[in-house]
Amino acid sequence: MSPQAMTAAQMTHGLYEVLKDFQPALAALIALTAAALAYLAAMHKAKQDQRNLDGAHARLKLGLHLRLRYRAGRLKAHADGFKLSAQEKLDGNAKDFSWIKAAMKLLPKPASELDEAWSNLDLLPQPSFEHLEQLRAELAMMTDFEASSRSEKDHRFRIGVILRHCENISTLSENLRVLIDPEIVKMMQPEHK
Repeated sequence: MSPQAMTAAQMTHGLYEVLKDFQPALAALIALTAAALAYLAAMHKAKQDQRNLDGAHARLKLGLHLRLRYRAGRLKAHADGFKLSAQEKLDGNAKDFSWIKAAMKLLPKPASELDEAWSNLDLLPQPSFEHLEQLRAELAMMTDFEASSRSEKDHRFRIGVILRHCENISTLSENLRVLIDPEIVKMMQPEHK
């Protein structure tokens, strides 16, 4: 055998002996690399899931605010319309009060948007809590009053009570809208999304 061939064989055998001794270390290095890649993939997925959850929460919050603002605007418009119509009838000394029943049917009853907002107070600005609670109470009182006074003969008294409820509903609806509008503007800004 030539000296060069012998050296190559010895080198191959020597390299095998060196690698054989590092086989457990090489396996450990491969396992650590695989574990690090799995950890990075899991962290990326967790961050993506959190972003998805934050996006869903932001959409829920924005939707709640928009529905509440819409309902507050409708309540204010109905209450103001009823007040104007009733005041004209009272000022004109109307004798026919059959319109009250029809007008009361047009006023929104306690709304699911208000109940939904009440169930999700944690998503609303704290100053709106009182207005929301009072608005729900006013709607309930007006509905209860109308249901209990169907046989009431004193229509002027009945209209006066309903007008006071309408005034309160109008004011509370406007206050609620004023409180949630800035929140909606903030939520709709691109950096908030």
